[in-house]
Amino acid sequence: VPAVLNETSFSQSVPPPGLLARQFAKFAQGGAMLARLRLSGTDVRNGTRILEARGGDGLREVVVVRVDKKGNGIPGSESVHPAGSLAAGFGFTANVELAQLAGCGLAFNAELGGWVVKVNEDLETSIDGIHAAGEITAVGGAAKSLTEGRLAGFGILRRIGLLKPDEMRKEISTLKKMRHRHMAFSRYFNSQYMFPPEYLAGWIRSLPDDVPVCRCEEVNLGDVRRAVAEGFETPAGVKKATRCGMGICQGSTCKTILLEVLAALTGNPLARIPLPSVRMPVKPICLGRLADEEP
Repeated sequence: VPAVLNETSFSQSVPPPGLLARQFAKFAQGGAMLARLRLSGTDVRNGTRILEARGGDGLREVVVVRVDKKGNGIPGSESVHPAGSLAAGFGFTANVELAQLAGCGLAFNAELGGWVVKVNEDLETSIDGIHAAGEITAVGGAAKSLTEGRLAGFGILRRIGLLKPDEMRKEISTLKKMRHRHMAFSRYFNSQYMFPPEYLAGWIRSLPDDVPVCRCEEVNLGDVRRAVAEGFETPAGVKKATRCGMGICQGSTCKTILLEVLAALTGNPLARIPLPSVRMPVKPICLGRLADEEP
């Protein structure tokens, strides 16, 4: 791996002392990975943005630029690097489609990973009889998901009468404390991919029209810009105007991209951009499976 580039600053990556102490093992693991990268000769940089990927039949080189705290490229800091492959990440997002179909209450919280399912401390959703656990309550890693799974399991057992209210009280209390610590790490983790709205909007508005938004239906940023200019300012409207999100993945890849693009182009906060509607099945499935036959 020639280089690992992070647009956030180094100071933003430093965890609060309290969180570092409570999650020392996790941060130590991350530090060890970073050390191995550096020892292998990988160029690890903060405050650097991928500006352009160049090539004909394949990737040939990547252009990067240093950015200031406001997200502006620093003139004269551009550099070109030979590359045969490029992976770009913009954080993680939860797949809340099943909960959305069930009618569970959702809320937008950037610190938790975007749109998540609203739950109480027992992980009960707004729909009676439905509990939620894992990344759909907050993107925070496997340990958090396992803790929530156990906590939700106890809640379900109590609900159906297989666990008395005073049983396993100590274990449940311990799980809730563990979840609280995991949620603190989740907020830190997701903060690494958070940018001020004006920063993100400015970056999106600066992109050229040929940047892909929906790969399945070959919808690019220019198509979305024209749709918004014509009055289609919601995911549903853009979908009707451009077919964005109507491909084989049913928007699972482009949904988050489209929401952020619409926020940038309309000036509305992400929390006010409605989620696109979803229908079963929520992921690609063979017709033979639907017919209860071997595919």
